[in-house]
Amino acid sequence: MRSIQDFGDTTYQKAFLLKRVADIFFLEGEIDRSLEYYLLSEKADASSLQPKLHFAMFMAHQLGAFKEAIDKCNQILSAAKSHPFEEAEDEFGSDYYAAKVAEIKQFCEAEIAGK
Repeated sequence: MRSIQDFGDTTYQKAFLLKRVADIFFLEGEIDRSLEYYLLSEKADASSLQPKLHFAMFMAHQLGAFKEAIDKCNQILSAAKSHPFEEAEDEFGSDYYAAKVAEIKQFCEAEIAGK
């Protein structure tokens, strides 16, 4: 059986596995552990915006942490706008991230306004 350390420099795969572990902890009701693993996922693939986007979606849709999700979205949008990039084989382009962030922020703002 392989462990997360076995993935070495394969940052995308490591980040994905850490995200899945975070999801499992959430399903088991271990919110703090889930958050810890989402942060580890971000660190595992720090150059990608994808783990950050997953974390923002998790905070918005699973936790209902709307303000925190908006903050994470603002970080993503800032990075995508300051260094625009095209879609690649293993990464979405900055336009994709900007569009997804807009969706998440709109959802969060609607939820906040409805409370």
